[in-house]
Amino acid sequence: MNLSNLAVNLSHLRTTHGYAYEDIAAATGLSARHIKRYESEFDDPPVAALRKLCEFFEVKPDDLIFTDLRRESPAIDELINSCREHADVLEDIRDRYQSQDFSEYPIDHPEAVFGRGIQMMLDYSDEVVPLLDELAHFYHATMKKQDVN
Repeated sequence: MNLSNLAVNLSHLRTTHGYAYEDIAAATGLSARHIKRYESEFDDPPVAALRKLCEFFEVKPDDLIFTDLRRESPAIDELINSCREHADVLEDIRDRYQSQDFSEYPIDHPEAVFGRGIQMMLDYSDEVVPLLDELAHFYHATMKKQDVN
């Protein structure tokens, strides 16, 4: 069986999440030495070890073995899309509330507190979408570089 994706995926998941071999070993009961060997393609993990690694990284065995997870990063894409949705909400709020004057209310009145919160969100909303676009561009450019290497 060709387990080359397994090695690539283990390395990708470990480094993406910032884990040391020892962190994974402590959490799974596997030895750091064995994990290094699986990642380096020196050894194929037994089924029990594969299950532990899948549980630890919260991935399906088929995905860990057969899918190049560097290209399948739903977490990042989901985060970017979720932030974009929130940016759309901020734009809707801006359209709805930017012309309202909340200063007529006493400072501790719920309308005034709401207005200050809205204003703070609006102050940053113009920066959110360009930042997300830049983040998405950087992420996808990085993935293309990895494809070349």
